[in-house]
Amino acid sequence: MKKIKNSLNYIGLALVGLSLVSIKIWPYRKAAALILAFLGLAAIAAYIIFNLSALKKSFKRKSFLYSSNLFLIIILVLAILVIANYILSKHHYRVDFTQSKTHSLNDQSIKVLKGLKNDVTVKCFFREGNMSRATMEN
Repeated sequence: MKKIKNSLNYIGLALVGLSLVSIKIWPYRKAAALILAFLGLAAIAAYIIFNLSALKKSFKRKSFLYSSNLFLIIILVLAILVIANYILSKHHYRVDFTQSKTHSLNDQSIKVLKGLKNDVTVKCFFREGNMSRATMEN
């Protein structure tokens, strides 16, 4: 019984992991994934209840404080990266850093395009199944 009591956290994490895998593999069977997630969370809650005194002692150790600070910093850095990725994915901007401005239009081309009175039609030729075609059409 003591082995089960001490390994409830691993059992709970495994059940929650299985629920995430099952919802990814079988999205139409949400009930099974919810049952696995509920059982996993119940096992984790039971582990916390059964080992509450040992957990209280471990929360007071310096190693826990240092590792919790490290965990918090990691979570904050990941959150900043996710937010920056989201913002940069919504606002696309290209910059030509080449010294000779190889990938930029020169001033004369820009003047000619601004001076046109009609719309410009661009024709592109792609092979079948080319991934760049959708980007170019947009």
